[in-house]
Amino acid sequence: MIEKLPFEEIKKITFSDRPVPIPTEFRVTFKVIQVIILIKGCGRSDKISLLQLHFLNWLLQNPSNIDESLKQIESDKTIGLPFTQLDPVVNSAIDYAIGSDLLSISTTGMLCLTNKAINLLLEIDKIDSLLSDEKGFVAKVGKTFSDKQIRQILK
Repeated sequence: MIEKLPFEEIKKITFSDRPVPIPTEFRVTFKVIQVIILIKGCGRSDKISLLQLHFLNWLLQNPSNIDESLKQIESDKTIGLPFTQLDPVVNSAIDYAIGSDLLSISTTGMLCLTNKAINLLLEIDKIDSLLSDEKGFVAKVGKTFSDKQIRQILK
């Protein structure tokens, strides 16, 4: 009744790895550099909270929301920005950076740059065209958003 299935005649199945392109924004090593730049440019004393980092990463990925966020801080009113998810690649980048001795965690839970990360940033700054979008973002936003202000925005 049951006919012979076509795969029963196959004696050997082989698989071969094929490269799969990963978009730059999902590459952990690229995100590590972005995280370090955000901490240095937008954190205070080379430290930042996890919430601040995720919020700034979201603004970096969605630059159209920068002006709305700045207006909300100035007006002290809740506009209701569509901040709906945290980027898991940021968390992976943080883990990788801690393992690579680029970041450390303070006793208060803040993410802190190490000397190794600061030296890496000095090398990045030597090349003007390298990471120009991120550098422009930091120049525009700077240390504008405190943890308290971000909590107010996200209400």
